[in-house]
Amino acid sequence: MKVFTQETDELLGYAENLNLEGLKLKSIEPIVDDGKVIQIWFRASKDGDNEKRILLSARKRWGTFSYTVLGIFNSGLYFINLSEEASDSIENLTL
Repeated sequence: MKVFTQETDELLGYAENLNLEGLKLKSIEPIVDDGKVIQIWFRASKDGDNEKRILLSARKRWGTFSYTVLGIFNSGLYFINLSEEASDSIENLTL
């Protein structure tokens, strides 16, 4: 699933291991770890037909360089103040 920044709609990377606590982000650029809150979004449906966005605030918890796929960075993002609507949408995506 594609993950975008709310500020510019720029693609940040791809989500893996999505759950109510956070997600693992695979990207070609590392996520800067300066304690800043990252405003992200992704689509609320699995099929991509629904343009409804799940808007989230997150912080980077960890980051590593992928040794199995060159040029890929992995970042663990955890969600901050997850709304009930976002929580419900994430639960529907992970069923």
